[in-house]
Amino acid sequence: MKSINPKILKLDQTVVTILKWLSYISAVSVILTMLIAFIDVIAAKVFNSSVKYGTEIITYLNITTVFLPLAYVELTTGHVVIEVVTNKLKKVVFNILRVFMCLLGSVTCFFIAYRQAIVTVNKFDIIARMSSTGGPLIWPFAAILTFGFLLMGLCFLWDLVRLGAGIDNKMYDNKGKLKEIELGSEGKEE
Repeated sequence: MKSINPKILKLDQTVVTILKWLSYISAVSVILTMLIAFIDVIAAKVFNSSVKYGTEIITYLNITTVFLPLAYVELTTGHVVIEVVTNKLKKVVFNILRVFMCLLGSVTCFFIAYRQAIVTVNKFDIIARMSSTGGPLIWPFAAILTFGFLLMGLCFLWDLVRLGAGIDNKMYDNKGKLKEIELGSEGKEE
């Protein structure tokens, strides 16, 4: 078994915990989405009216629902991969592909985050120039989209650190908690 540095393992636990809390924010946005949809239906049926900009707000909340927990899912379950193919590969080949995937994924996510940051600034500038928005405030959701892609890019890079440190996604349970492993005096798994 490969030696695991306790400091890297502790840092990994901290990263997973932070990402877990971001996924809780995502859960709150799911609840808000359901609440707005529920109120909108009741208002439409009972009062013959609907929640102003309800559909738009729900659309923007979906961004929070998808992009905030994405990095957490990647670090705790370790995919989006096709296991039918990867399970048949030798470990060396799989690790080479994993490095390539992490590098490509991080470059792609950082590029999308960069482009989305430009869009976010433009949306913020447009709203700042308008005397009244006349609709829901959309630049925060564009910023969340930027943040989500930035997190995914960092997650891919962190996955490379984990690969080098010998930390496996299977060391975490389905709740993101580190399973019991024993570390020796030098940080070696026993």
